[in-house]
Parts: sequence; C-alpha cells; structure tokens
Amino acid sequence: MKNRILTVCVLLALVMAAAVYLWPREEVKRECPASPETGRWYWVAPEGAVNSDGTTWRGQLKLGRENKVMVYLLGGGVSLDAYSASQSYTAVGNAAFYYDRDDGVSDARLKNGIGSNDERNPFRDWTTIVVPYTTADFHAGAGQANYTAQDGSNAVIYHNGYVNCMALLEKLRPLVGEPDALLITGYSAGGFGAAMLAQDIIGYFPETENITVCVDGALLVNENWDSVARNRWHASEKIVERMTTGNLSLDHLTALHEVRGDVKILFTCSIRDGGLAKYQSYIEGNAYTPSEEYGDVMEENLRATVAALQEKVPGCGVYIWDDIAYSKEGTLTRHTILTNPAVFRNMEGASIAAWMHDAVEGRVENYGLELLE
Repeated sequence: MKNRILTVCVLLALVMAAAVYLWPREEVKRECPASPETGRWYWVAPEGAVNSDGTTWRGQLKLGRENKVMVYLLGGGVSLDAYSASQSYTAVGNAAFYYDRDDGVSDARLKNGIGSNDERNPFRDWTTIVVPYTTADFHAGAGQANYTAQDGSNAVIYHNGYVNCMALLEKLRPLVGEPDALLITGYSAGGFGAAMLAQDIIGYFPETENITVCVDGALLVNENWDSVARNRWHASEKIVERMTTGNLSLDHLTALHEVRGDVKILFTCSIRDGGLAKYQSYIEGNAYTPSEEYGDVMEENLRATVAALQEKVPGCGVYIWDDIAYSKEGTLTRHTILTNPAVFRNMEGASIAAWMHDAVEGRVENYGLELLE
C-alpha cells in the first residue's frame, strides 16, 4: 500500500513539474524562427542592437490571431546628464534613473496589462511587437555619450533606442504583413517614445489606414529637451526640431496631427503622477524624490497639457484618473497604467483598455476631465 501511495505521489510530482514547464506556452521565450507559431512569444535580436551598457539588446514578438498590430514601447527611466548616466539600475538599485539592461523587466511587465493574455484584454489576440527599454533615451537615441562611472573610471552609455526600434521593425515587418489596424503605444519613457517615433513607425505600415497612438504617463516639461536629445542622445534632427515648447509629448503629438490628421491620438495620465514628480523635481534642480510640492506642479502641468492638446489636436481622446495611490502617504497618484491589471478596471466611466479599443474602432472619448477642474 505504501509503495502504491509513493508511486502515485511520484507520478503527481512529475505531472506538476511538466505543467510548470509547459504551461502557459505563451510565456516561453525563445529566438524567433523563420516561421514563428501564432500566440507564442519570441526574442528577436537585430544585428548591432545594444543596451545602454553595450550588451546585446533584444525585442519581442507574438504573432496574433487577428490581423492587427500593436507596437508596444516599454518604459524605465531616463538619462538627462552625466550624473544621471552614472546612476543606472545595476549601479545603484532602486534610486537609479534608468534600466541599463533587460534582466527580465519586459517579461515581468508583459504578465499584466495590455501585453498580457488576460481574458479581459481586448488586444490579447493582436500581433504584438514589444520594444524593451534599456537605452535611457526615451527610445529616441542614435549615438553614445561619455560619463564618469561611480568608481571614477571613464565610461560610455549607448543611447541606441531609435536604432534598436527601427532595426526591430525592419526585421519583423515581413513576418507581420500589412495589418488592418495599427496601435502604437507605450508608458512612461515608452509613452514619450510612442509620441516621438510614431511617424517613423507608421512608415513601416504604409497601407494601413486605421492607426491609433496612445501615450501613457509621459509628461515632463524641460526647456532643454532639444539640447539633451541632440547632444546626449544624438537623436535625429527631425525629432529634435519638433521640440518647440519644452513639453515632449505635446510637441510630438501636435506635429503628428499636423502631418497625419487621420491618426487617432490618445493621452492618459494620473492626476498627480508620483513617478513623474520626482523627475520633474530633478529637472528643475531639486532632489530626485517625489514630493507633494511637485505633485502640485505635475497637476498644473497636466491641466495645461490637456488644454493645449484639446486645442491643437481636435478630436483627441484624454483619460485622467486618480484611482491608485503612489504610496501609503500623501496625495500622489500611481505612475502609468498599461502594465497594471487596473487597466481593465472601470475607474472614470470605462476601463482604459476599453477606452483604447473603442478608439481603434472609431469611438474616441474623454474620461476623467472633471478631475482637472
């Protein structure tokens, strides 16, 4: 009897181990073959693509069951100057300004939100091209910069974000074909990237007419953005010349609307974004920490940005929310929503995922504007 029980236990253990290994298949990452399977994630390493520390950079692909494509740009901080260049995640941990390599970050952020297979996700059956963010340049860079590392040595940071993204699209374009709908989106640094790179990304899908661009949690005001982009990130002049007001997202979404008035433009942000507050504080010469003072600044910047968007981009969709606290104390609100399960929750009259999908279907709406009053 004991032997039978032992045998059953061993078999159950083997079955459970096999289940862990095989399920869910969509989370298994491997190098992309010439004919990838539908619904399975693959790594894609374009030739010459590098992270900010010079190691190999890789994008990700999942072919969907619908003939629709989402280009999803991830976030993870920014390098603004020589000091912030020396403060990478691997150098200083949680006080860092940016991620300098992937180290599973993109995997973790695809388990929830609009990149996931959650049954509530209206984009789960779309072909998804993920652009991980490890270049500290809002996905806009095409060069490198020198800085002094924490140990005093001379070091180089590779701002290769634009080059990486375009190389990934060039490599994957033959696999994904010409979609019926295209969604370009991103959160935080990826939100800035979605705004700045949208025109270039659209160029890879010249026959697609149904195009939506959604920017999440990307609002920082800096009168020196053009100098940072040109001199540190070595961004292309076509990107730099659009930086006219110091408000990156506003400038690039306005420029996109001027040349492609048919593109549906969406903007979402929490009312007192704590993550953006600490960057805005640093930009203005103060401590790199969130504070109630800079929550006030962010709220006012958001109010001005939404007003300007509605004036310069008629018909744009805006979703403002305050449902999730940034910390246990104070009034700051969560930074970004696309990677959070709350993207499927009705916060201000509809879920943000539904708001995005409605826009793709031609129904562009506004939610949460009363929070700005």
